[in-house]
Amino acid sequence: MVQLILGRDLHFAAPWEAFDLDELPREVEIDLGSVTFALPHGIVSLASLIDWLTRQEVAVSVRAPRNPDVARYITRTHLPEFMSQRFVSHDFPQIRERDQGMRMVELVPVTNSESVAGLAESVFWFAKDHDEETAKNLYRAVCELGENIPSHAGTDMGFLFAQYFPYKRRYQFALADSGVGPLAKLATRGASSHAHALTLAVTPGVSSSRDATRGYGLSTIRETLINIGGNLNLASGDSFVTFNRHNVDGRFASLGGVIRGLVAHGEVIALAK
Repeated sequence: MVQLILGRDLHFAAPWEAFDLDELPREVEIDLGSVTFALPHGIVSLASLIDWLTRQEVAVSVRAPRNPDVARYITRTHLPEFMSQRFVSHDFPQIRERDQGMRMVELVPVTNSESVAGLAESVFWFAKDHDEETAKNLYRAVCELGENIPSHAGTDMGFLFAQYFPYKRRYQFALADSGVGPLAKLATRGASSHAHALTLAVTPGVSSSRDATRGYGLSTIRETLINIGGNLNLASGDSFVTFNRHNVDGRFASLGGVIRGLVAHGEVIALAK
């Protein structure tokens, strides 16, 4: 058995850091006991890892955070519900379900183009009562990012999670998949590293397809979010990049681990008071 012990923050690469992706064990225990902070990109990244491991017929178990508030928060995201569907043993608490209202779109699977449209519509209505213009921007962003999974990821499953943080007046949304990733998809377009592939992925007109009308999705999302003061973060392989008004061309960093597929995390400012 391999035991994966996560640190305080549930971030982009944390769930993947302990694995040799070419030599998987028969059993994996993911220990979230020390986790004290989780954001949307960490939730979808962990869901993506669990999805991939269970598809490889690895027996997975998960220990909940010792911090009861964090454990309850993760339960409200419906991540433990997905774990149970995949026969993953876990010790997350059972809580009374309550309407999250306009504050959360719980973890949901992205399986095809039709589900992407439905999810984007859910996110739109989730944000509309706060600010209709922000809701429209979120709808476009989720549509474009979600379409990347069935069209380019090389997998039929991805995950979406979105949350509104009222004290910051900001929406955050994240999507993840455990597909082949931008480097593999864009190798024919000259991608030489994970960082280079992420650069190409947001370059207008660059796509794994030779169709001249493709390759504008991520670049459009980047421009839209930057123009309204938001940001777009992408992670794949060993690289992470942030796009915002101060880093239009991207600020790159090393993840400190290697992840499969693509994790995208966006933030939008709510304009309405």
